[in-house]
Amino acid sequence: MSAQFRTSQWWFYLLFAVSGFAGLIYESIWTGYLKLMLGHAAYAQTAVLALFMGGMAAGAWVVSRFGSRWRSLVAYAIVEGLIGVIAIIFQPVFIYVQGLLFESWLPQMEPAMAVVLKWCVACLLILPQSVLLGSTFPLMSSAVIRRFPATPGRTLAMLYFTNSLGAAIGVLCAGFYLVPRVGLPGGMLTAGLLNVAVAMSAWAIGKSEGEETSVSLTLAIDSVSVTAGNVHRLTGMLLGLAFGTGMASFFYEIGWIRMLSMVLGASTHSFELMLSAFILGLALGGYWIRKRIDGMNRPVVVLGWIQVSMGILAITTLFLYGASFDVMSFVFKVLSHTENGYVVFTVFGHGIAMAIMLPATFCAGMTLPLTTAILYRAGYGEPAIGRVYAANTLGSIVGVLAAVHFFMPQFGLHGVLISGGTLDILLGVALLATGAGVARWLAALFVGGGVVASAMAFGSPNPARMASGVFRSGEAILPSSAKVIMQRDGKTASVALVQIGSNLILQTNGKPDGSINLSGDFPASDEETQLLVGVAPLIFVPEAREVAMIGLGTGMSSATLLASPNIVRLDTIEIEPAMVDAARTGFYSHVSQVFDDRRSHIHIDDAKSYFSTRNTKYDLILSEPSNPWVSGVSSLFTREFYRTTKRHLKPGGLLVQWLQGYESNAQIIASILNALSSEYSDYAVFQAGTADLIIVAAPDGKLPSMRGTLLGWPTMAKELRRLGIRSESELVWRCLGNRALLRSLFENPAVPANSDYFPFVDLHAASARFVNPGIPELGALTTPSMPIGEMLSGASSPPPWSDGLPAAIAAKIPRSSQRLAAWQIHDEVLAIRRGEPLRLPLLALVSLLNTPDACIALGDQRIDVLMDISDVAVSQIPSVDAVHMIRRLGQGACWRSDPYQRWLSLVKAVAGRDAPAMAAHADQLLSALPPPESDRLRFLVKAAMLGRIAQGDTVGARDIWRKFGPGLDASDSASGAEILWLRNLAFAEELARQLHAGARQVTSRDEPMSSPSNRSTR
Repeated sequence: MSAQFRTSQWWFYLLFAVSGFAGLIYESIWTGYLKLMLGHAAYAQTAVLALFMGGMAAGAWVVSRFGSRWRSLVAYAIVEGLIGVIAIIFQPVFIYVQGLLFESWLPQMEPAMAVVLKWCVACLLILPQSVLLGSTFPLMSSAVIRRFPATPGRTLAMLYFTNSLGAAIGVLCAGFYLVPRVGLPGGMLTAGLLNVAVAMSAWAIGKSEGEETSVSLTLAIDSVSVTAGNVHRLTGMLLGLAFGTGMASFFYEIGWIRMLSMVLGASTHSFELMLSAFILGLALGGYWIRKRIDGMNRPVVVLGWIQVSMGILAITTLFLYGASFDVMSFVFKVLSHTENGYVVFTVFGHGIAMAIMLPATFCAGMTLPLTTAILYRAGYGEPAIGRVYAANTLGSIVGVLAAVHFFMPQFGLHGVLISGGTLDILLGVALLATGAGVARWLAALFVGGGVVASAMAFGSPNPARMASGVFRSGEAILPSSAKVIMQRDGKTASVALVQIGSNLILQTNGKPDGSINLSGDFPASDEETQLLVGVAPLIFVPEAREVAMIGLGTGMSSATLLASPNIVRLDTIEIEPAMVDAARTGFYSHVSQVFDDRRSHIHIDDAKSYFSTRNTKYDLILSEPSNPWVSGVSSLFTREFYRTTKRHLKPGGLLVQWLQGYESNAQIIASILNALSSEYSDYAVFQAGTADLIIVAAPDGKLPSMRGTLLGWPTMAKELRRLGIRSESELVWRCLGNRALLRSLFENPAVPANSDYFPFVDLHAASARFVNPGIPELGALTTPSMPIGEMLSGASSPPPWSDGLPAAIAAKIPRSSQRLAAWQIHDEVLAIRRGEPLRLPLLALVSLLNTPDACIALGDQRIDVLMDISDVAVSQIPSVDAVHMIRRLGQGACWRSDPYQRWLSLVKAVAGRDAPAMAAHADQLLSALPPPESDRLRFLVKAAMLGRIAQGDTVGARDIWRKFGPGLDASDSASGAEILWLRNLAFAEELARQLHAGARQVTSRDEPMSSPSNRSTR
């Protein structure tokens, strides 16, 4: 053996740090893979973790039984090499097995047997690697202790520290670097190559040093002579301790993660930050004790005090929890909401997680190496390493299952943490009772009991803070006018009902997921979306009979579907039982049919899991998940999920997807639509709410024609009237366009389709939520200055104004409020009615235009007024009314001379949707000297290009773009988005080729380019 390796343990510590780094990459990515097979339901998540940790426990136990016979470093190298090789081939094996499972095996089986088969397959995929991973710690520990037998405690502590430190870094690297760049397959490959490198290094060291010698070391522990009898007693006690502290630690982890998800947000990146903070605390505890462990005279007593301290510190986090909201509120408000600001926000989030977790996890990090060292020094030898590790891991499994499936639903977050802390305190007191003296262990019991009692009495988290959504709003507590009438910690989420006035809001982990105005006077902010999710598909297939709804929410969407007399079965799939309880408790008076109608069936399951275990096919599948930035939810926006839903649609069946346009950006929308378009041939987009989109998609061919028979159903008609929808035209007008029209606006070739294996949305949605840049493309659709959709036949004409809709209600409904503003301008121009004073600044200028002396005073400003009128009103009212309005405006003296007469003629052509006249008048004004200002140039270019495209003259539209487009300011605005939309329509053939070819970034100025908001920033 070379002297260099003999005198330095750091080679081993370095190798084991790299091994820990790779190990947490596996845990993170394996979870992602197995969720694709087992679903995201609570039982699936906990079973994945139990399977992973159960395998590790088995591996540690095997080494404890047989490891002393092996040359441990060579065995360690072989194990690391096997882990690496399996990781390298994991992706193709997984795809092959998953294909067989879902396409060949499951469709032929009953649901119960299908579930069993899925678990068996998952077990075969992950258990071998898990067993191998579990054997690495005892094998490496034995190898290093055999070489350096004088300080076994320090060796164990340092190995625990370096492995945990590598793991803490590995989970961050996987989530923030590897998966965003190379996806799940690339992350697995990277970790596998690291394991192979570790294996080769360990093999080289082991072969160069010759045979290892097993070491036996027997010492006195706590002044007690070590005999065969008390070794067995001590062994049982400490293995029980390892089991109990593993169980308690996972109570803490699960409780803290749920608590902090309401401070940091429930995104995947937030979970990675929390897991890293938890593991880092363990690492630091192991590092601190490394130099002290071998010199302890009474290690059992020290271990007892550590256990008591850990339990007390864990419970006291309940009293610190409220302060974390205040810190997050401060950080949210002082940071700039930019990409750089999000980086700082993430760092502060990690700091908050560390502040909550570190004190208790620091203690937890000392327990495993200290427990192992005590047994090792007592004469148990190398088997102690594997036995303690196995017992601790088994305790962790029990902790996960018990916390998620029993303690959380029964006792809430508060009860989970108190239960874990109480267990640790009792374990510590039991150890102290063996050698610390009666007074000391009674004092520990008294202090620990006092902390537990105080937490039970005063430590409950404030529901008004938990429901504040501070990570979105920046406010650490709900306003005093809000009242939390229900708060329940479910298996997968914490659900609350918050009442503000007559509005009742359903929240999940602090984020509103739906609301209903209980008074019925006017709709709440979410009601338009909730209602139209159910209405939109029935416009196309009113005869639909069997329907599946993913997500219950308030129950309003499901209730809307049940208003159809044609539906015979509605399956609502909800992952969280507490959500069902909340909907029943808060909204029953409005959605009672969801719970009472015989056609309605609620299934507690994950959507992917539900579909994979059933052969049912539906006329409609509706997906109404939470926001894409919520962990796990983005998998309901992937190409693979859309492929799954397609398999469960009947011929002629349709998919409906709710897509949140708020707290998002154009890249997220593009990635989702690219994924949808890869499996569905056509879609239509409806506006619901201010920034919500509802997509109705057909898997093959074109969507059927829209039919307005829904107003003939009494219950449906009553609900639609609350939204101001009183005619077929009002309903159809909610449709903004079809794929042929909108692909040039949204389907960005520079953005990859969202995929299970390359989860673009999951990795970018949280930063988009924080930056919240807005989506100008939505403005181009919902408040267009040019009637692009109408003229290109992708959208319906605006209907006449419904006089029966009060302005107070119209102002609450985005689509109606936009039309209300347009009709206010129309009425002001025509001077038809003069109700209450109009407050729009534009209307004051409109009034001036009707006075004799206004023309000279306004000068060229009259052109800007005319463009503003066109931007706000012309596309929001029927063409006949728009033309009448512009003619009435043109009767004044302000428009009788050039260039004003030409501008008036152009706007009149836009109002009349007269494509040839638009092109002609715009060309005339573009050729005038001097060149028009930027805003006017944009207006003219849009009119000239739209006029040509509407006539089929894309060549002429491209010529306009080449001449005037490069000088335009296409900033992130609705007007800029319209320009880029028209440009992409002019270059539609080139854009289609790029989408088909696989999304290369376009750089030529003569080809369609993404808007600044559409360009990839990562």
